[in-house]
Amino acid sequence: MKSHIINVSPLVLSCGLSDAEKKKIDEIAKEAGVSHKAVGCDCGNEKIGYLCGFRGYAKATESATVADGKACLIFSSIPKQSFTMLLSMLKSGGIITPLKAIVTPTNQGWTLNDLIAELEREHEMMKGQNGQQ
Repeated sequence: MKSHIINVSPLVLSCGLSDAEKKKIDEIAKEAGVSHKAVGCDCGNEKIGYLCGFRGYAKATESATVADGKACLIFSSIPKQSFTMLLSMLKSGGIITPLKAIVTPTNQGWTLNDLIAELEREHEMMKGQNGQQ
């Protein structure tokens, strides 16, 4: 069954970041009027929809560690204008994380590990297109 994103409060979900980075994101998110939720690296089997608090998603029955403790930011229900400002604020605040995603009707049903794997594939593809090694 395909689900749709339900209108929920704007959220930045983070995983694999240091305590200092999480604290900085808390400050930036508050200033931007967005909630911040840091999840542990034991949430690899959790669905993105569950982590974002969407109805219809339950806690996974088995836990899994996030692949290689990868750091990522996931943005949910953030209006475009606020999103652009938030990205700028994060960059200015020194939060540089190459793996970022916006929650979509498709990826909200993926596990955190599946989303991170897809982000890594996309990141490697973009590096290759830009001639980086």
